[in-house]
Formats: sequence, C-alpha cells, structure tokens
Amino acid sequence: MRKLFVISLCIALSLLWTASLAAQAGISGQGLNVSPRQLIVAGMRDQRETRVLLIRADAPVANLRIVPLDLSGPKGDKFLPADAIGVELPATTIPAGGLLSVPVTFNLAGARSGQFSGELLITYDEQSLSVPVNVAVKDPPWFALAVLVVGVGLGIGVSTYRAQGRPRDEVLVRLGQIRTQMKADADLQEAGVPFYNRIDAYLVDVEVALEAQQWEKAQQAVLEAENLWVRWRRGRPDWLVQIEYYDTLNARLKDLGDVFYVNEIKEAARSAHRAMPTLDEPGLFRASLEPLARYINDFIALRERLTALAATKTGRATAKTLQQRLCTLSPLNSAGFQSLQAEVETAIGKAQIAQIREKANQLASLGANLPDTQALEWQSKIAALQTRAADLSPNDADAYLTVEGEVDAALEQVKALTLSASGDEVVPRGAGEAAFGTPKGLPQMESWLSGPPTIYVQSLPEKVAGARHRLSWFTWLTYAVAVVFLALAGFVELYGGRLDFGVNGITDYFTLLVWGFGAEATRASIAEMVQGWRISAGK
Repeated sequence: MRKLFVISLCIALSLLWTASLAAQAGISGQGLNVSPRQLIVAGMRDQRETRVLLIRADAPVANLRIVPLDLSGPKGDKFLPADAIGVELPATTIPAGGLLSVPVTFNLAGARSGQFSGELLITYDEQSLSVPVNVAVKDPPWFALAVLVVGVGLGIGVSTYRAQGRPRDEVLVRLGQIRTQMKADADLQEAGVPFYNRIDAYLVDVEVALEAQQWEKAQQAVLEAENLWVRWRRGRPDWLVQIEYYDTLNARLKDLGDVFYVNEIKEAARSAHRAMPTLDEPGLFRASLEPLARYINDFIALRERLTALAATKTGRATAKTLQQRLCTLSPLNSAGFQSLQAEVETAIGKAQIAQIREKANQLASLGANLPDTQALEWQSKIAALQTRAADLSPNDADAYLTVEGEVDAALEQVKALTLSASGDEVVPRGAGEAAFGTPKGLPQMESWLSGPPTIYVQSLPEKVAGARHRLSWFTWLTYAVAVVFLALAGFVELYGGRLDFGVNGITDYFTLLVWGFGAEATRASIAEMVQGWRISAGK
C-alpha cells in the first residue's frame, strides 16, 4: 500500500513539472506550442512595432490561421482595432517537429494613447488556442518635453521676477512718482534748489543701485528721497519764508563788498543753505541764519563808527588801520571783534576830544578880540572850558559830549559879540569847523580765500565692462543648466516612466507643466535659504 502511494506521488509531481515546463516554454495546444506565451508591445503613436511568434508542431498541423481581435482599454471605452494588427503567416501547414516564425506587426498610426489588452486567436485542424496581447501607446516625446521646458521656464521666470523684477519694478514706480511730483513743483525747482538737488542725488543712487541689481540699496535710496520730499511738502510755506530771508541776507552781503569778514559770512550762509535738506524743520534753518544776521549787523555798525572816525582830522589814519583789521577779522572771533570795537570807540573818543579842544582854542582866539568890557566877562568862562576840555577822558563819552555842547554854545555867543562889535566875522588862523563826511583814500581790502565747499555726494566707482559681461554670461548659463537638468529629470520621471503617457490627455501635460514650475520654485527657495545660511565654501 505504501509503495503504491509513493508511485502515485511521483507520477503527480512529474505531471506538474511537465506542465510547468510547458507553461514556461509557451502556450501549448494539442500538437502545437506557441512562444512567447504573451505579446507585450510598448510604443508611441504613429509608430510600427513588430513582434515574432514561434510556433512548434509536435504533430503535423494543417489549415493554420492567426486571427487578430480588437484590443480594448481597461474601462472598455477605448479600442485598438484588429485592422491595426498585421499577421504575416508564411505557411498554413507545419510538419511534425517543424518550426514556424510568424511576424506580428502593430500599426499605431492614429491610435489613442493608453493601454490595450486582448488576444490573438490561432486555429488549426478544427482546434484553437489564444495568445494574450498587451499594447501600451503613449504620445511622442517632443511636445511633452516642450511643455516641461515651458513649465521650468515659467518657474524660472516667476522666481527671477520675484527676486529681481518685482523689487526693481516697485522701486521704478516709486521713482517715477517722485520725479513727476518734482517736475510739477515750481517752488521746489526755483526756490528749493537744495532740496531738488539732494532728492535728485538720491534718485541717481537709486538708478545706479538698480543697474547693479542692489535691490535693498535701491529701496533705501528711494525711501530717503521720499522722506526728503515729504519733509519739503510738509513745511513748504515756512521753507519758502526762510529761503526768501536767505536771499535778502545774500543781497545785503553783496552790498558789503568783497572782504574776508564778509566772505566768511557768505560761505557760512551757502553752507547753511546747502545743508538745509538735512534739517528736520524750517526753524533749524532759521536758527542757522540768525547768528549770520547778527554778524552782518555788527559789521555794519562798526563800519559806520569807523566812517565817523575817518571824518575827523585826527582820526583818519587810525580809521584806516582799524578798518583794515575789521576787514581781515573772522566773524567767529568774537573776542577779537569786541576788542576792535573797544579800540574804535576809544579812537572816536580821542578824535572827539581833540575836536573839542580845537573848538576851545578857537573860542579863546575869538575871546581875545572882544571889547575890554566883554573880554573880562568871558576870560574866566573860556579858561574854565579849556581846563575841562584838557581833563576829558576818551572813555567818558557823556562828559565830552556835555563839554562839547557848552563849547559850541559859547562859540556862538562869542561870534555874535565879535560880529556886532566890528561888523565883520573874525575867524582866527587855523580855526574852523571839523567836517564829518565819507572818508576818502581808505583802500578796499583784497578778498581772502575761504575754505573749500563741503562735499555731500561722493562719486560712485565705475563698473568694469569685462566683469559685467562675465556676470551676464554666468547668469544665462546658470539658467540654461537649470532648465536642461530640471527638464530632463521631469521628462525621465513623468514621461519615460509611463508606458501610456497621454492617456489622460491634457491632464498629463498639465502635470508636466506644474512639475517644471514647482521644481524651479523649489530650487529657487532652497537656493535662497542656503544663501541665507551664509555658508562659506572655504579657500
């Protein structure tokens, strides 16, 4: 019994092994074997693909026929017609042990993309068997590659515009707005020249920064220009009033001549005018002009005192010397100005005293010509006035003004008495009124050279043409490499990895477009993040 079981098991295993070999070798029918057991075709539309069936006959075969059948899609909504499958059967009979190679051609012209399955029906001697057929059709690669390149290009365009174009356009819009407002403001162009020039300098910085693709620097420069423009507009009435006063001050300085003292004030006024845009409010500009006005008034007052001194006989030479010192004095030297002012007042006092003494001597000469009855009366008065005139001090202005008044009154009285006594006016030798007037012969001082003007805007370094060309080539080469590599990666993944690309129509192409766009956006984001890490590559 055990021996019978073992024999049965061996026979069963042998049958299974034989069936397995037959299955591996091909499809078998009664007296007919077909290899391969399944036809698999993958191709593109408008192509022709050929596969070969090998038929082996274990026994003589007659009336051999191969009939293609329609292939259908997975959902049954698409078909590859049987006419697209061509079978070139070289013979209809196969002798025992004979082999027959049968080419099977799949004409995919006009076929829709997708996967199709069906079978080839083989009939012979009133028997039949079937060979499974699977066909995958996809669209040609050129349009898919073009769509992918367009997607990558769109991604690069968006990334480039976001990184460069958008900041540039935002700055250009603001730049255009400021320039338009500047052209429309006549007061800014005529009176507010320092503001106009400073805003224009900021706008030049903006243009240079845009050319160098320094977006942050351009945004900062246009922000400075906007702040300055707002500062002008906010305080325009007060700025105009202060600028009008500045013009008045300049006109007064022009009338004062070309001397060092005046030139120093002129330069200080010009510096304050040029620095006006840096001030936060018009009141600060007024505060910078106020001391200049005081310097001008002090100069005019002291010059008038020197003119009075030069009108005297004894003070002309002293006035010339003191005026030279005034013209070479710096307005900022307040101690020197006060010292000179004191010397001028002292010199005026001395000249005035000399004039009083001369009048007193004239009075004495006139008194000697009076009749005896009147001479005795005036001798004591004249002697007292001479004594008081001799005791006068240059620093006691009140005293010598009082004495001068008394001497002038006595002169008038004595002259009247002398005229009534003799009938003629007696004028002693050397006597006469000291005339006050504009001095003659005072030389104009030469103009001293003041310090150079302050430089506010520094020149920008010139760009080297060769470096600009290299940067341009590097930028375009980088974009080209990015397009090639990203497009190839997406093409291999989305097109090459699918046998039925195009089966979903525009959806497959839209996937390529989105992949290219997203890949470039991701690359740009990663590159920006890595740049933010400031990783050093070393030397």
